[in-house]
Amino acid sequence: MYTVLNLLIIIFSFTMSIVFNAAGDGIKQRKFQTTASGISYHIYWALTILFLLISGIAYPEINDYKSLEGFYIISKLVLIYAMFRFAIFSPIRNIIKSTNDDPVHFLYIGETAWQDKVLTKLFGWNNFMKSVLFGIRWVTFFSAVALAKYFFYK
Repeated sequence: MYTVLNLLIIIFSFTMSIVFNAAGDGIKQRKFQTTASGISYHIYWALTILFLLISGIAYPEINDYKSLEGFYIISKLVLIYAMFRFAIFSPIRNIIKSTNDDPVHFLYIGETAWQDKVLTKLFGWNNFMKSVLFGIRWVTFFSAVALAKYFFYK
């Protein structure tokens, strides 16, 4: 039987993992690199992994990944993590990547990642479509929270 604490551990640890991952990438992608930013990038990656490990504390069944129950739990967690990552990674990375000399809007869509290329070809990126994508990201975030509650709070 899972409790509210289990659910909160999953939501908090996944969210913090993605926040630290986005922060590390944002620092790495800044135009003006320093030694401190390189060190903090590695610290953020270590915190990302730490929070992913913490998420395993809530569900000891993850250790039994060969059983069907463990497989189902892992698949649900991967789905929820992917939804959280889609919702919050890019806006956080863009906010941290931005500097006074090189401002980047939090709705910035890149040109190099495969998903950016696909979405650009499908929609074109005017301000309206960026706002729609931002709305979809927030709906996805709250859907992931609801899905986590449905899956892991009984």
